[in-house]
Amino acid sequence: MEINIAIAIAVEMAKLHHKILSMIESGELGKDKLSGGDIGDYGFNMRDLRDWAEFIRKLSPNLGSKRAMIEGALYIYRDRLEGVHDKEIFLNKLLKAI
Repeated sequence: MEINIAIAIAVEMAKLHHKILSMIESGELGKDKLSGGDIGDYGFNMRDLRDWAEFIRKLSPNLGSKRAMIEGALYIYRDRLEGVHDKEIFLNKLLKAI
């Protein structure tokens, strides 16, 4: 992977991760958690970014960088969101920005 592409991907990953954390903190995500736990219980952290980067690194040769980035975001973030509303926000507001 070319260095400029890798940097652009890293920037987009950081933006999305930060936006998710901000939306959880503001209450935009997590309103309809099925478990009834605190919205902070989603617990997204730097390990998620590392896992997402590893996902992209392994799958981008077969899927291409953008597709690997999207598939990784779905796997790392959306699949852990509990409510239908949260998943819709993730797809419509966050993922479309990639």
